[in-house]
Amino acid sequence: YNPVHRKIREVIDKGAIGQPFLAFEYGLHHVGVMTDQNNWRATKEQCGGGPMIDGGVHQIYRPLFFLESYGRPAWVTGVADQIAIDIPEKGEDFVTMTIGFDSGIKVQVTRAFAVPFSPPHGPCAICGTEGTIVLDGKEDTPFRIMDKEGDHWIPVGEGPRSYNETIPPCIHDYLECLMEGEEPEPGLPMAYRTLEIIEASITS
Repeated sequence: YNPVHRKIREVIDKGAIGQPFLAFEYGLHHVGVMTDQNNWRATKEQCGGGPMIDGGVHQIYRPLFFLESYGRPAWVTGVADQIAIDIPEKGEDFVTMTIGFDSGIKVQVTRAFAVPFSPPHGPCAICGTEGTIVLDGKEDTPFRIMDKEGDHWIPVGEGPRSYNETIPPCIHDYLECLMEGEEPEPGLPMAYRTLEIIEASITS
């Protein structure tokens, strides 16, 4: 539902960066989410606990969507811990994992609710044999391709970008599919894989 994400997948599928082999996603958030006892986020009883089951799902299904044409997740290894706090009723405040695809692609995902001075979300990067996509721009050119010719900022055009703009149509479409007995896009298997990856990383 985000035209930026659809455009990234489009240029990858067209071979703009060659064969993808490595991707990075990370997000650092303020430790106040964990230390505030009145904040429901990351509280085990109310939401399961931890930054990955909270907003980290976005950092997993996004590369799965980008790279779907190039294989499926085959294995996961990860670390989950409380590294900035010691509050038993909260979940882990730090999760990092590597997802290995059956095609050999590796995806590195890190998310933390542990940083007292948190920077903006880090860029997403997807590396291929012929170039690298970096999602770190703004407005009409939100991502670029770096290759032997230099940086190429990719125009995307108009459309909803923020979660506030893209989540409502997503929920609408999902409910409509439920009522009509149809499969939502991009499909339930990707949702299940995302949760399986989180569970596997915590088990690891």
